[in-house]
Amino acid sequence: MISVKLKFRVSSLIKNEGTLYFQFIYKRKVKQVSTPYHIYEWEWDKDSEDIINLTKVSLDRIEIIKSIRENVIWEKNRIKSIIENIKNNNNRISVSYTHLTLPT
Repeated sequence: MISVKLKFRVSSLIKNEGTLYFQFIYKRKVKQVSTPYHIYEWEWDKDSEDIINLTKVSLDRIEIIKSIRENVIWEKNRIKSIIENIKNNNNRISVSYTHLTLPT
């Protein structure tokens, strides 16, 4: 069983955007895979571990956050599809810092 979660890493510089990343847990090993998506700390909902609702986003950031949200949903579906493919083919999984791969 593999666990995949979207997480947010706060920027070390005050008032800069942090990075969204995926956390993979498989056989008690934790890997983090960064995404190219950056949001501010106040645009992240800590309780639901997701990007905040668009109604709470400032007007100048709505299109950016909407685009990031759509891309993250696409990435989640892609990851889900890869995991299902691995399960259906009884393959082992390998998680690297850059991508998810099937063994060769």
